[in-house]
Amino acid sequence: MTRKLDALVAERVMEITVQGPGWRYPSEDHLPHYSTDIAAAWEVVEKLRTKGDPFAVMSPSEYGEYSCYFDSRHPAGAGDTAPLAIVIAALKAKGVDEKTIEEALASSLPS
Repeated sequence: MTRKLDALVAERVMEITVQGPGWRYPSEDHLPHYSTDIAAAWEVVEKLRTKGDPFAVMSPSEYGEYSCYFDSRHPAGAGDTAPLAIVIAALKAKGVDEKTIEEALASSLPS
């Protein structure tokens, strides 16, 4: 998975400033691996869960993908792993458009 997706999650979901003029969140190595590490992805879950709203992660479907949603108002996220499904659903719940998510999945952080 790309670190750009993790950076997008950090900024848009976790509200962590990842990059500014002349600096980057201590370093790419210190940025949590939200899209690949279930413990880091669960931090995303805890950040977004609100009292009374349903949350679910479903095991792979017949198509081999996990799915996740945070409430019925936001589209589900899907991915090959549970952490990936969680972060995609979280980004959608925060209003990040599909194109931005796809671009983050396809690219890496700038050097």
